[in-house]
Amino acid sequence: MNGSTSREGCVGSREPPQRQYDAWVSTYTAIASGELAALSPAVQDIAGSAPTLLRDYITAQSHA
Repeated sequence: MNGSTSREGCVGSREPPQRQYDAWVSTYTAIASGELAALSPAVQDIAGSAPTLLRDYITAQSHA
């Protein structure tokens, strides 16, 4: 990464704005509290079939 630290490689040489830090914290807080655990019916409504867990998809592909 041209001698830069991994953080510099990810966000550039400037500090992210405070709103970005706030968004990261609120996302991690929502994950920790379980707010993002609920499933939406959107995939099934749009695709016409239930969504597949990534783990189940990978397992099915490895046995195909």
